Amino acid sequence: AEQGIGGIISASITVDERRWAPLEYPKLTQDRFIKPIREAVHEVQAHGCKYILQLGDGGYHTQTSLLPQVEDSKSASSVFDLVFGYGNRSTAMTVEEIRQTVQNFAEGARRVRDAGCDGVEITASKGYIIHQFLNPATNRRKEAYGGSVENRFQFLREVVQGVRRTVGNDFLFRIRLS
Repeated sequence: AEQGIGGIISASITVDERRWAPLEYPKLTQDRFIKPIREAVHEVQAHGCKYILQLGDGGYHTQTSLLPQVEDSKSASSVFDLVFGYGNRSTAMTVEEIRQTVQNFAEGARRVRDAGCDGVEITASKGYIIHQFLNPATNRRKEAYGGSVENRFQFLREVVQGVRRTVGNDFLFRIRLS
C-alpha cells in the first residue's frame, strides 16, 4: 500500500468456526474479529489503497491438518482421494450443513463490510468447498446440488444470493472462479 498499488485482495479467510482453511488461515466467524480487521484495513486504506477481503471454506481440503477432525472431511460427496491431504476420505454434507455454510458466507461477508473493507471476494476455486460442488469429480450428488451443471451451481447460487442480500447492492462483491 505504501508503494502506491491500487488494491490488495487478502488470502482466504475461513467462514467456518469448526473448520480452518488450509494452513490454518485466520477465521472470520465471530463479530469479535471485526475490530482488529478494521484497524488493519484502515492502515492500508490510509495509503489510498483499496482492500478486498477474500472468504472461503476449504471443505475436505482442510485435511492438511496433522490432526483432522470429522468436520474436516465435509464435501459435496463422499469420495476417496489418494492425492490431497493427510486424510483421504470425504463425507457428503447434509442439506442442513449446506444451508449453514451458505449462512456462514453471508455472515462473513457482513463482517467484511462492517470491518470497512472495500469489497468481498468469495473463493469458488482452488478445490475449496464451493469448487467441490461445481466439480463433477467431487460432486456425485443426485439431488438439487448435484448431477447437471445447473444443479452443481446451486450451492454457489445460494451463496451469491445470501451474500448479496446481506451486504446490499452498493458493496463490491466478487467471485473467484476457476
